[in-house]
Amino acid sequence: MKKLFKILGIALAIILLIGIIGSAGEPSENKTQEKAEEVSQEIEEKEEFTKEDALKKIQEYKITVDLKSPDIPKGTTILEAYEIKGRVPAVENFGWFAEDTDEKGKYIVGYRQTVSENLPQEPRWEVTKDTIKALNGKAITITPEFGPQLKEVQGNELEKQVYETVSGLFKKYTDEVFSKNNEPTSEQLDEAEKRAVEETAAKYKITEEEVKEIFSRLDKSRYSQ
Repeated sequence: MKKLFKILGIALAIILLIGIIGSAGEPSENKTQEKAEEVSQEIEEKEEFTKEDALKKIQEYKITVDLKSPDIPKGTTILEAYEIKGRVPAVENFGWFAEDTDEKGKYIVGYRQTVSENLPQEPRWEVTKDTIKALNGKAITITPEFGPQLKEVQGNELEKQVYETVSGLFKKYTDEVFSKNNEPTSEQLDEAEKRAVEETAAKYKITEEEVKEIFSRLDKSRYSQ
């Protein structure tokens, strides 16, 4: 009988000991769970795609096309390209920008630069952690791989002819300017644009202001998303 009591006493002691250990371990387990949740939250915060990340993603992207500039070969980063372009005396630089959108983790990134009064130079990209989308003609020129297929210009036959003519002449005359001078002045670029507009207006017997308005409107429709 004594032996039986002794065995029961030992069993009871073991049960009590297990209970004590179990109850003592609960706070530790809770703390471990809380710590795991904190670490998970920290990792999630670190992985959140920020405005600065979006800006860096565009700046460090390497150009894959020939921009027809001896100073900007393929493989140049977009940041380096704009640093090079910014040295041209005719160019006025306003710098990089990154803007929020209505969607978390999606930003608009671009660079503000002017060459002449009527020549827009502001590429804009929509950037997320996994995607880049070129939003306008200038961005498509630099990164055509991120742009849509060009849409047909929206206008009547005369407007389309005006658009194609002034576009072709402007490219022709600006190419001539850059071929003669690696650092063209704003006056030279303005003159190239003026010639293109004047010749187009004379060809179609419309005003120069009408040529500019048609070009601006149709160009916008061609690159709209």
